[in-house]
Amino acid sequence: MQAKDQEEECHSNFHHAQNWKNEENKSKRTHQKAQAVDDDDFGFGDDLGDVNFNDDLFDDIDRPSNSAKIPAVSAVAYTESTQATLVATQSSTQFSSSSTLNSTATATSAAAISGTGTGKTLIAPPPFQPKSKAAVVVRSSQRGNPLIQYIRNVPYEYGEVIPDFVVGLTSCVLFLSIRYHRLHPEYIFSRIASLGNNFVLRVLLVLVDVETHQHAIRELTRVAMVNDLTLICAWSNEEAARYIETYKAYENKAPDAIKERVENDYLSKLTDGLTQIPSINKTDIVTLSSTFGSLKNIMDAGADELGLLPGFGERKVKRLIEAFDQPFAIDPKKRRHRRS
Repeated sequence: MQAKDQEEECHSNFHHAQNWKNEENKSKRTHQKAQAVDDDDFGFGDDLGDVNFNDDLFDDIDRPSNSAKIPAVSAVAYTESTQATLVATQSSTQFSSSSTLNSTATATSAAAISGTGTGKTLIAPPPFQPKSKAAVVVRSSQRGNPLIQYIRNVPYEYGEVIPDFVVGLTSCVLFLSIRYHRLHPEYIFSRIASLGNNFVLRVLLVLVDVETHQHAIRELTRVAMVNDLTLICAWSNEEAARYIETYKAYENKAPDAIKERVENDYLSKLTDGLTQIPSINKTDIVTLSSTFGSLKNIMDAGADELGLLPGFGERKVKRLIEAFDQPFAIDPKKRRHRRS
């Protein structure tokens, strides 16, 4: 019996010695890793990545029976390992906080550059693409406008566009009623400002729905001239709708129908050229052609000869001679001014 007790005591002592040795080895390894973190000044290098944050360091803490038998040295080892773990956890927290702050600062900087100020980068939506090229695109805010119910000869659809109506690739319409203009005189100026320099043909379609409209039309005429708008007045919603339909229907139509047609004969071309001179009319061209026969002879004629012709006074003769004596080429500066 005594031999058996001694044998069990030897096994128990051996078990305690083995646990003590294991705990001491763990303490050394943990202390070395914690020291490596301290030496790195929390630079968050590879040493921090080697720290293993699993639960094997605390296996015996949840077992009170074993911890009571562990010598005082093991308690010190647990204390050091706990401190090392806390240090590693703290540096990991600092790393996460630093990363969060950096990402937040980056997002804030991007927002400041983009001008949003919300911490998020806003991407502008793509330009509106109509489903049908043959359709008039109506601004969404124009829903309920009684004019729209009279657009029947061309299709239309609602879209997020800047003008009130888009009637072509480079043509648009801003709609305004004089009654509304009297209540909100600043409205049209904000709409023109939002339009900017977009579109080549910019129509200001004005609905005349009041009796005393003269002053308002004069004011809107000045606004249209300054802002490169074409002013069109309509006296009913039906008439305004016809204008919108016509602009859309003639979007791709050539302007030949409204251009002056010049015949190919000599007199027609001579008339078309010389009537560009102020105060020279078609009757004067017939007189010049029948008297001198050709353009060369007309240009060589002197003031005395031209003054003898019927209908040619001193001012008309002077303008005709000045037109022939001026340089044929246009000044490049004036040419650029005319194009602009």
